[in-house]
Amino acid sequence: MIASTIEEMFVRAPMSPKAYIELTDAIAAAIAGPKIDVQLGPAGVQWCSKPLLEAVAENSAQTGRRIHMHLLETDLSARLGGPTFSRMASSAISATSASCRSG
Repeated sequence: MIASTIEEMFVRAPMSPKAYIELTDAIAAAIAGPKIDVQLGPAGVQWCSKPLLEAVAENSAQTGRRIHMHLLETDLSARLGGPTFSRMASSAISATSASCRSG
């Protein structure tokens, strides 16, 4: 019973990158103000798809919205995911930084 309740509350199919960006944009439009800065906040890089990271980088470059993401914070995540995911994160961050500098 507890497992089914938890599953009903928390287990969902992941959002598409487009839906994630649209939701973030809608939240920003609804609540942004001088004391509120809505940021993009995908989960740790090891939980993100490459299309999501690319969409986040592109949206950040277009809107100037900041990105808050945890990057391989534990020894285990760094050992298991470091070689693959650190390159993905570096690419996304580099693309965002280059776009922000040129914009």
